[in-house]
Amino acid sequence: MVRKTIDMSMLDKLKIDGEVANYLVQWDNTLLLTAYDQNRTFVLTADGEQLLIRERLKDVLSRFAQTNLIYYMVHLMEDASALESDKRVEMIMNGRAGDKYHVQIATSERTFRRIVSAADEVAKEQLSLFEYWMYRLGKVKREIFERTYFGDYCVYTKLRKLALDLFIQTVLHILNKAHKKVYGEETPAELVKEVKRVINKF
Repeated sequence: MVRKTIDMSMLDKLKIDGEVANYLVQWDNTLLLTAYDQNRTFVLTADGEQLLIRERLKDVLSRFAQTNLIYYMVHLMEDASALESDKRVEMIMNGRAGDKYHVQIATSERTFRRIVSAADEVAKEQLSLFEYWMYRLGKVKREIFERTYFGDYCVYTKLRKLALDLFIQTVLHILNKAHKKVYGEETPAELVKEVKRVINKF
């Protein structure tokens, strides 16, 4: 399993594995797209390749949207959070074979969440419309398009964070009880910090 950190603020310094005239962006082969310069697009593939496409980002996205109808690609993002050292956001992207890519982008967590929330709303409307027409065409037997939408990334990550916080507090509670029994004192702050770091990196 590969674990790799990619700092997008150093985009022009990143090693490029190849440059292609075009690249077929699909749901399962692309982790990240961004403009590299005025006429080229940077793509991080699910296999970890860092490629340049000799097309503008706008044109790459337009072709993807026409082919796939619905544009919403956070399904390969496992998590995202603000970096403690600065105001950037680090996304953890899931590549093939369990590979993890820690992609750091120059934006605040608040801005990042606002953009993803807006994308969630678009996805919600598109999914509802899709399910409505599936119902009208007789593909589904009940009006599931009226159900509450629970598939958005922000709701998922909020619940995931709550679960992680509960898990960490449980581990620290057990650690503290064991430490007090063995050493007769509370767990040192430095050890607590290291345990949290290890859990969050796991």
